[in-house]
Amino acid sequence: MVRTIAKQVGIAPAAARGAATPEDKLEAVREAAVKSTVVMVGDGVNDAAALAAATVGIGVHSGAEATLAAADVYLGRPGLQPVVDLLYGSRRTLGVIRRNLVFSLTYNLVAVTFAITGYMSPLLAAILMPLSSMTVVLSSYRAKTF
Repeated sequence: MVRTIAKQVGIAPAAARGAATPEDKLEAVREAAVKSTVVMVGDGVNDAAALAAATVGIGVHSGAEATLAAADVYLGRPGLQPVVDLLYGSRRTLGVIRRNLVFSLTYNLVAVTFAITGYMSPLLAAILMPLSSMTVVLSSYRAKTF
């Protein structure tokens, strides 16, 4: 069953492990954390330590009470779809953050350049600065990544 589900979610069946003890799970998370970012999904029954050790611990619906304390994120709906939705929303959120940073830095670079070269008075640049901030806030609000 573990290998079947691994194949469905795009994990090599050989890399899938089932019937792991809590200690095995914790060790696997620690080993993987040395190499890269680790996302652990679990119910907290026997993997609370691994959830806490992961870069991002995701507790699933109807998990144990330990899940609330150990996980960074708790999913309130059953199934795998909430995990997919979380990953999609996270990517969109990072995209919004990057877009806002690019806009803000570009605006400030242009405004400072115009102010220094005399094409725009520093007073006008200072007056326009809140508009830049409002644009970033409205862009974030409009995105509604989740």
